[in-house]
Amino acid sequence: MKKKDKETVRLTLSGKKHLDTQLELHGQRYLVQTEPALKGPLIRTVVFRGGQVLLSRESRLCNAPTEEALKEAMLRQHEEVLQELKATPPVKSPSEYLQTAKTLLRRKNKQAALQCLSEALQHYPEEPFILSYWGCLQCMVHKNAQGIQACRRALKLLPQRVPFGVEVLIPTFYLNLARAYLAMGNKRSAVAALKKGLQTDKHHPELIWELKKLGIRRRPPVRFLSRSHPINKYIGMLLHKLKGPQDYPSQ
Repeated sequence: MKKKDKETVRLTLSGKKHLDTQLELHGQRYLVQTEPALKGPLIRTVVFRGGQVLLSRESRLCNAPTEEALKEAMLRQHEEVLQELKATPPVKSPSEYLQTAKTLLRRKNKQAALQCLSEALQHYPEEPFILSYWGCLQCMVHKNAQGIQACRRALKLLPQRVPFGVEVLIPTFYLNLARAYLAMGNKRSAVAALKKGLQTDKHHPELIWELKKLGIRRRPPVRFLSRSHPINKYIGMLLHKLKGPQDYPSQ
């Protein structure tokens, strides 16, 4: 069942008038505050979402307004901002943004996918999935090193936002970080990121594929023999059949 939007209004008088509204719209929580400005005959309305300022609006009043005029102006501006907020179309969820971006990537439209995720970041600045894919695309499309910072931040945020089953997701986050490094020409760091991901899931196909593209190969089973020696080839085939793909140790 869809939750109904909720709204609570509180007017407190303590030397100054403060008008506060807590509003829940489309699954998002907002706080709307209206109060007189510290300097000048102004009233200011600020909308907060998730502790961050979404918008701010000021109106100038006539000099030395009466208490009644001040109260009426505050109520009027406060109500106008609330109505605008309620009329705003619902924001898509993080998963909806990601799905749209992935669809665009399948169509090889990286620029549009990046624009989609940039919009998502405005609404979900601390969402690790959005940050990770946005960072990767920033490096791929604009060669912007800020994308690497975003990918690394996403890895730090992931355990906080997904307390259970995070091990399943970590390899993908390292994959995005590795691709960001590669886009910036840093092969060494890319390989290190891929190997980090494989520590969590040594069978992850995309991590293995990226390493193979980079020419990173497993050590031969018998190191003092050449890789092409029949003994190494035979042992390698046996290990592959018995254990499947193995981790990629350092060269």
